[in-house]
Amino acid sequence: MFRVRSKTDQSTVDAADLFEPQKVALRIVTVSIEPPKMLGLIWLVIMKRSRQLSGFQFTFIKSTMPRMTIAKVLFAIAVVVLIAGCNRDEQNDSIPDMPINPSPFSDKNTYVIHSANRYFSGSGSLPSESTRLQFSRADQNIKWVIASSEFGPDIAWAVVRDDGTWSTFRGGEDDVPKLSTSSPLEEHELLPVLIEDERRGLRLNINAVSNPVDLELAAVLSDVENVPDGSTVRGAGSILYSYSGPTDRYPHGALGDKTEWSQLAVSSEEPGFGGDVFELSADEVFEGLFPLVADLDGDGQQEIITTVSHPSNGARLVAFKLESDKLVKIAESEPVGTGFRWLHQIAVAPFDPAGEIEIAVVETPHVGGIAKFYKLDGDKLVLTASEAGGYMSHLNGSRNLDQAVAGDFDGDGSVELLVPSRDQQTLIALRRVEDSIEEVWRLELGSRLSSNLTVAETSDGGFVIGAGTEDGILHIWE
Repeated sequence: MFRVRSKTDQSTVDAADLFEPQKVALRIVTVSIEPPKMLGLIWLVIMKRSRQLSGFQFTFIKSTMPRMTIAKVLFAIAVVVLIAGCNRDEQNDSIPDMPINPSPFSDKNTYVIHSANRYFSGSGSLPSESTRLQFSRADQNIKWVIASSEFGPDIAWAVVRDDGTWSTFRGGEDDVPKLSTSSPLEEHELLPVLIEDERRGLRLNINAVSNPVDLELAAVLSDVENVPDGSTVRGAGSILYSYSGPTDRYPHGALGDKTEWSQLAVSSEEPGFGGDVFELSADEVFEGLFPLVADLDGDGQQEIITTVSHPSNGARLVAFKLESDKLVKIAESEPVGTGFRWLHQIAVAPFDPAGEIEIAVVETPHVGGIAKFYKLDGDKLVLTASEAGGYMSHLNGSRNLDQAVAGDFDGDGSVELLVPSRDQQTLIALRRVEDSIEEVWRLELGSRLSSNLTVAETSDGGFVIGAGTEDGILHIWE
């Protein structure tokens, strides 16, 4: 259980009274790679690129160079350049180092996340009153909330404000949580990753590929182009999926900018996996920040669910499968029917009253906010239920795609879809019944939702849910 003592009542703690964020200079975080690790990264990239160079006819020697020879030549050149760079640094040690403000993103790709399926197993006890923690001033919103059960018996939390400053704490038994604060994140448009350092300190990380450096993963994703806001999704085993091929041919701008994606790419950390790319037709785009990976038909193999948009017909669901290391389109839904109308894919779970797997979406969350459920039927994704309740699971122009979640939050054995109301001041639990959808309970926020919804599964099979609101309050439900 997460319980806190308040100086004023038993439900609210003013975190601003517990700490005062220091006005400090922006901490410069640089990624330092030791020479052996740098050489390792160079070797991995060279071996990958040498596959493309092997068999190429170099006219100046009039012969075909084998792959290993090419790799050795390039590696030798890289070593010379690296040594020269090190010597130059030693020769100029009288010149003070100038702080550099690096981008947290790599040149071409961002970070790896979970399956992107916002369904959580377990059993909860909602509806209930929330614990309320004041985490920012009246003129500050809470932008992101992250909860994790990976770092010990207490739930680890992080709160990011809209100015980029962030705080972390651990939920404890019968005590005020220990708080820590840090300087602003350089970029905070994407959901950060909560990590624990060697001293059990909690930190936020935007790019899990380059900081800390994962040489093999960086090499595997070297051909993926999903900046500035795409994310790579981890599927079963070592399989990785991502949108790639940025394009501005569909200037909708619903997700923060007018860049969408022309490709769906699959990679793997397993040696020998060549990867594959599915290219859309010239008048279509993948409209999202990441695909969703889940088993739609219960056969033990994952499908990849995407949103594909067309300027005349708008968005539709399209499902793919990985067959013999190739991406194959297996099913799709009917489109919205109007251009520049989006469909927010949220979760894959046993929503159906009989326990069958369905995809939960909110169609046109910026306009009508229609909750819909689809299931795989042959080569089609068939609509099974629809409710025009005006649910706003996403704000137009935002990169926050995590304002709705799914799970058995009330412990009745059925899965609920938890979505914000039209004014985003209430969270509404939707449940599938027969051929329709019903609202079963509500959680009143008292102010407009300003963050994502975060869920951590506890060791006893329950849930902890968190959300931030525009009045600077972190709400926690158990």
